[in-house]
This record gives sequence, structure tokens and C-alpha cells, in this order.
Amino acid sequence: MKFKTMKNKIKNILKIFFVLLLTSNCTVDIRQVPEPRTVIYSPVFLTESNLYIGKLEVYTSDSIEYTTAWRHIFKSFLLNNRISKNVKDLNGEKQINKDDYILDIEIYPVLNDKFNYWWTWPAIYPMPGYWPVQMRTYNYETIIKYKIIKNQSIIQESEIKETEEKTITMYGFYRTSEIEKMIEIVNLKALDKCSKEISLKVQ
Repeated sequence: MKFKTMKNKIKNILKIFFVLLLTSNCTVDIRQVPEPRTVIYSPVFLTESNLYIGKLEVYTSDSIEYTTAWRHIFKSFLLNNRISKNVKDLNGEKQINKDDYILDIEIYPVLNDKFNYWWTWPAIYPMPGYWPVQMRTYNYETIIKYKIIKNQSIIQESEIKETEEKTITMYGFYRTSEIEKMIEIVNLKALDKCSKEISLKVQ
């Protein structure tokens, strides 16, 4: 009984140390979007109608510049898939033809991470900065929800989900670039899958 109580106390102390450490160590920048796709100049498109991007929201705590980047990247993927030669922002448009498409998009990027503190605790004490085994597992998920609207009616409503998990074993406090690359690749897969799915609905 005493051993169990002592074990719980040690566990709680380690958790407190980790909270303090995580507030001061290098954090992962979740705002990773892939490079824009090269626009393919072709006389052939899936539709002659205009494709407008209406609502596009990225649900993160810091999403203003991130949303602008996603909008730009999303356009490049739609153009690359030759969906329409006219992919425009809906804002400011005064007249929408009944054959035109409107695309509303919601993006939910979520990054979770956790430490295996039974391996990592020597990096806090007694060997801070020296103990190399800092085992940290990251799970990143992107959900893209979209609606295709034509002539004031929803013709398609769907959700795309991509997820990936990666464990950093050595110096997990500081090695963020590998995780940021993972985030970029997950976003790339989600965008590619979403744009291809949209292309099937506007033909």
C-alpha cells in the first residue's frame, strides 16, 4: 500500500515537471500547408461554369494568416485538377449564374502529443539537457468538410479525413521539424483527396 502511494506521488510529480517543461520547450508549428500545385494550362476543363470559393474557415486558435494560405493552396489544387478555368472568391461578386458552383469549406487541424515519461524523466532530473531518450508521440489529424452549392441547392456535402502518427525517441523536446513535415504531408493528402472528390461532382 505504501509502495503504491509512493508510486502515485512520483507519477504526479513527474506530470508537474512535464507541464512546466512543455510550457518552455520548442513547440510544433501546426501551420504547415503544402506548396501550391502548378496550374495546368489546358483548353479542356470539367465544367465551363465558374467555381466560387465562398466560406473557407480554418478552426485553430490562430487562423487569420493560416486561412489565407489555405484558400490560396486550395485554389491551386482545384485548378490543377482542371475542374474549372475560373476559380474565384465569392466575396464581391454581384451576380452568380444558375450554372455556377459555390464551394464552402471548413478545415479542422488537430495536433495531439504525449510523452512516455518513464523513459523521459532523466531528461528532467538528474540529467536535464543530456539524457537523449525523450520519447514523444504526436498524432495529427486534418478534417475537411465541404459543400458544393448550385442554383441555391446543395448538390454534394462530404467530409475528408487524414491522420498520421509519429514517435520521436531521441531528443523529443526539441525536434519539431520532423513533425511539421508530417503535418504538411497529411494536409497534402487531404487536399489532394478533397479536390479529386470535388472534381467528380461538377462534371
